[in-house]
Amino acid sequence: LAYVEWFTKFARKPEPYTGLYRVKRQILRDGSPSASVVPVEMIKHSVHLYPKWAGTVPSDWTCETV
Repeated sequence: LAYVEWFTKFARKPEPYTGLYRVKRQILRDGSPSASVVPVEMIKHSVHLYPKWAGTVPSDWTCETV
């Protein structure tokens, strides 16, 4: 079994700066994430997500320091 949090479908167009498609976490009325426990066999593939930054990323961040 696997715990899965659900996200929206891809936006129609990619973001102009990144060229990537935006998704948002699906949230239930009570504010909790929409999630399920599913058999691993139902998982088709994984995805890599990264946050939308409100500003610039600190220049001193590296893969070793974050």
